[in-house]
Amino acid sequence: MLGAPVLVAVTLAVLVLLGVRAHYEPELNRDYIVWNLFLAWVPYVCARALWRLGRRPHSLLPMLPLVAVWLAFLRW
Repeated sequence: MLGAPVLVAVTLAVLVLLGVRAHYEPELNRDYIVWNLFLAWVPYVCARALWRLGRRPHSLLPMLPLVAVWLAFLRW
């Protein structure tokens, strides 16, 4: 699957660029970008886990907490 490596690469690039920017402009606080990246990864990881669990027979119970987390992030 091509999506995950691209997302990881972009996330790492953003973190590196934030580190470089923090080195040259330490007075600018951009911590919210790191938090937003984390919040963006949570539903993606839940969706991938749901996709993998959904391929197994009779796996509804382990999926319920993941669905709840995914829906909570979809809502906000």
